[in-house]
Order: sequence, then structure tokens, then C-alpha cells
Amino acid sequence: MKQIRRKRTLIKNIYSIVFCIALFAVGILLLSACVTQVKEPGITIEKYTVIFDTNGGSLVQNQVVERHYYVEKPDDPTKDGYVFAFWAYKRSDIDPNTPSDYEYNWQRFDFDEDGTSDRYIEQDMTLYAKYEKIAAIVNFESNAAGEFEEKVISVLYKSEWSYREPQNAKYGELPQPTRDGYKFWGWSFVQPGLVTHTVDLFARESTEIENTDEEGEIKHITLYAWWGSDVDEVESADFSLINDKVYYMTIYRGAFHLDIDIPTTYKGKSVLMSFHGGMLIVPSTANVNSFKVSSDNPFYFTNGIDGVLYNKDMTAIIAYPRFRYADRYEMPSTIKELAPWSFYSAVLYAGDGLKRTELIFNDGLERIGVGALYYASDSIRQIHLPSSVKYIGDEAFGYTSGKLNTINIPKGVEYVGRNTFVGNTDLTIYVDRPQPPKDSYGNWLVDGWHKEWASGIYGNSIIIWGSNGES
Repeated sequence: MKQIRRKRTLIKNIYSIVFCIALFAVGILLLSACVTQVKEPGITIEKYTVIFDTNGGSLVQNQVVERHYYVEKPDDPTKDGYVFAFWAYKRSDIDPNTPSDYEYNWQRFDFDEDGTSDRYIEQDMTLYAKYEKIAAIVNFESNAAGEFEEKVISVLYKSEWSYREPQNAKYGELPQPTRDGYKFWGWSFVQPGLVTHTVDLFARESTEIENTDEEGEIKHITLYAWWGSDVDEVESADFSLINDKVYYMTIYRGAFHLDIDIPTTYKGKSVLMSFHGGMLIVPSTANVNSFKVSSDNPFYFTNGIDGVLYNKDMTAIIAYPRFRYADRYEMPSTIKELAPWSFYSAVLYAGDGLKRTELIFNDGLERIGVGALYYASDSIRQIHLPSSVKYIGDEAFGYTSGKLNTINIPKGVEYVGRNTFVGNTDLTIYVDRPQPPKDSYGNWLVDGWHKEWASGIYGNSIIIWGSNGES
């Protein structure tokens, strides 16, 4: 009997436990029902459509968003020849007197780091894709461990989103490779050992990529890493081995009143001078009296009279000694080019330091390189260029100590670079061609010339059109 009672008690206890569990579950369900939002009939939630207009790019799906919610950042659209920049929408206060693509008629639409918009959506809206034009694709050859991905360089165009005048693209930040036992000199446009004096050797962040300010084909550019090693100090110069092919001779900036003898070879290898004002040193920035090379030098020539450094066939002036004192310097009749920075910071005074050197440009001169007479001394008052000149590079006559009074640009000049006369004041420029129109920024628009060719002159400087400056 006792066993029967115990079984009945156990069964009652089990039923009680099951009942409590069931009662607890029902309570949870009732509680859940109490907190669930019940929408009353007749109430609608406002929703808005966000349209993504890719302006000829790849398709981006529209989004439907509840009022006071955020829109999610879509994948960036792609468009041949362009790089996506950002999304934008038209402002409500558009100035009717401005073009529709005027920059201030647009408001940029950004997204936060979590991938949602930085503002609530409160109405239907259309977001427009804004792009930058691909100007160039740059490939890097480093000759070092590891390779670098190609760099896509883009530039803004007025027709795309900006009211600004289009500018040439710039290289911007460039990779910095490392190589055991070598010092990185920079990215060059030419392969080591194949250098000529007619090129600007190195690309820097601020270096412009020419002819990218207009619509056109994408430029494909290869930059080569230059490495210096096995550096020996030899009196006033460094000799640096470049890629086991050639030594580069760099004159110390602090060298004073030197007669530089350029050897034909160094340690059994050819020797080239450095002609660039950036990472390397321009020969004329050192205080050099004269240059001298042997007759068997394969690259350079000196005539033993004026101390000027010429290329081998004497068609280009490579470097004019900064402290060459002379009453007169007439460029040889064979000269066709002034190499970049060739007269940089030249003093151009006679031996007594009082009389100015008379500088005569020869008939037959065709090309005046980048910075050719940049910072040439205040001895220069007048420059008369021959009718044979076809090309004048960027900043060719920049900062001639503010003393240059007159200069002419012959009728046959096909190109004048940017800021050619920058830093000069009270300068009269005679241009032997009809007066052209100006753009909205005041730049004289001469066909084939850089639009900012006359930028950077100030004071009472004037341009006289239709005259070669001869009375």
C-alpha cells in the first residue's frame, strides 16, 4: 500500500511540474504578444525612392528607403576611361544664370564608414555619379624585390562636375622602393644608361603630365627606378654607379670656383654628368669656372676656349659655368638647343664684376629647355631671340632677378611653356603674332601654347602684340 501511495505522489508531482512549465510558457507567449508593435489600420509608412544615375556608367540598383532612414552605399559604378569620384545631387537653390554643370549647383552626397549615408532620406531623390577622367596609367620597373601595381592618374574636367578650368594631371605620390646595397634616386622617364640631356629625368609629385588637360587617349607611361651605389668622394664630386652600366658625376653644391675636368671613364665605366635641379645637382649651381673634357669623351665636348660644356656634336649647350666671367658670350652657330637648366643661376658678369656679359643667341637656335635661364643673374636686361626658335620650355626665363626689361617671342614659336617668365616684374614682352582672345581667367589663348604661359609676371609688365621688338 505504501508503494502505491508513493507512486501516486510521484505522479502528482510530475503533473505539477509539467503544469508549471506549461503555465510559464503561456506567460512568455502572452508577454511577447503585449510588446509586439501592432499597426493600426489606415496608417501608412512613408517610403522614398533613391535613384542612382550613373551617367553612362555601370548599372546601380535604385533603393527604396523609409522616411528618416539611411540609404546604403552601393558599389562604385565603372565607366570606360574614367574613375568614379563621388555621388552628388542637385541643390534646390540652383542659380538659373549658371550652366547646369556649374560646381556650386551640386551638393556632394557622402557615406559614413559603416556604409550608410551621412544624412536621413526625407524625399525622393536622384544621386548622380561624378567621375574623373583617366589621364594616364603609369607602370613601374624597379629592378628590386617586389613589384608595384600600376598607378591610374585621373584629372577633373569641366564637363564632368567642376567649374574650374581643366589642368594637366600630376604624378602625385609615387612608391618608394628599397634594394639592399643601393640608394634609391627616383623614378626616371628613361632607362639607366640611356640618358640624354634633352629630357627632364625624374618624375616628382608635382610633375605635370603634359597634354592631359583636354579630352584624348589615355597615356601609358613607364617609370624606371634609378639606384645609386658604390659612392666614392672624389674632391668636389660624387661618382655613383647606375645599374652597373654607367657612373653619374654630381658636383657638390658647395664646391667653390672650380675648373671641372670630366673624365671619360671612371673605374672602367662611362661617365655622365647630372643635369637636373631636383634629386641631382645642376652643374651651374656649383661655383664652377669652366668645364673640360678629353677629345675622346663620347658624350661631351669643350673647345678649350670658353669653358662651356657642349654635347658631342656641339648642337646643344649642356652647362654654362656659373662663375665664367666674360665680356661677351656668343653661342656657336651650330647650337640648336639650350638644355634644361643650362644657364641656371649663371652670374653673367665680366671679370671686373661690374660690366654685364653680352649674351647673344645664335641664328639656328630652335629649342630653349625647361628652366634654361632660370635665376640667371640680374645682369640680363634685354633678350632678343632669333626667328629660328620653335620651342620655349616651362619657366625658361623665370626669376631673372627681376631685372629683365624686354624679350621677344618670334613669329615661328610653336610652343611656350607654363610660367615661362614667372617672377619677373616690369617686363615688356613683344609677341610677333596677332593678339589672341582671353579665357575667363585672363589667360591669353595662343594656339599650341600652354594657357598659363604668361602667368606669374607682375608689376607694370605688358605684352605688345604684332611686334618683334625691333624699332
